[in-house]
Amino acid sequence: MAKVNVFKTKWFIILVSVALVALTVGLSVGLTASYWSDEGGGDTAVAPSGTTYNWNAYAKYFVYSAYSSSDVLIASNFHDGGTLTSSPAYFVCTGLDNSSTLLGDVIFPDNVNYKISGTPGYAPLRRINNTIFNMDSYNEVPTKVVISPYITRVEPSTFANLPNLRQVVISAATPTDTRVVELGIGCFSNCATLESVTCEGQIEVWLEDNAFLGCLKLDTVTRGSAILKYRDTSTSTSTTLTSSTAASVFNKVFGACPELTVPF
Repeated sequence: MAKVNVFKTKWFIILVSVALVALTVGLSVGLTASYWSDEGGGDTAVAPSGTTYNWNAYAKYFVYSAYSSSDVLIASNFHDGGTLTSSPAYFVCTGLDNSSTLLGDVIFPDNVNYKISGTPGYAPLRRINNTIFNMDSYNEVPTKVVISPYITRVEPSTFANLPNLRQVVISAATPTDTRVVELGIGCFSNCATLESVTCEGQIEVWLEDNAFLGCLKLDTVTRGSAILKYRDTSTSTSTTLTSSTAASVFNKVFGACPELTVPF
């Protein structure tokens, strides 16, 4: 009888051990699944309310012009962390840094760093010029474009004719961000593989003529609490894009987008 009891005890211990291992693995998987990957390669225990990036990590990939508060050019062909003679009020992105590795994710920084007599400072990136993709060798690289939280103007045709672009995100500084972002005429026109556009926060996105003309695969525009407006540059008037807006107004922005159902 004693031997039988020992045998049963051993099997009981084995079964308990297996159960504990299974429970541990299950909890581990459950905990791992509760984490959300961030864009910097790390994890956060809380689901992001919007897109989160390490914005400054991308500043080195671009070239800028620095401007004063009265819109006077301070310096051109400026690189992040360079030296200026006076403090800028904002920067304009004018191109890509040719010496850098080109990224499929074109993520613009929120601020640009500078130095004056060795003292560091920074100022926001406000605009993106249409000179950024003025070399054909760059056009096939981007698959995603992220407009950072301080940008208020993207010039006409800036991202036109990018053959492999699939996603556009217009970021907000906070969930209650209400800034206005202007997308110039033909800004993303003829991006034939573009599939989705996401607007964060409560921003107002002003779309000029043909902003997304000819985006043949565009089928999703996610605006959440954001406001989309068509801006008629010839009359300086704007129309909010809602379910009651005439289809003709939508077509001025989203013409030749056969996969997109409007209103969204």
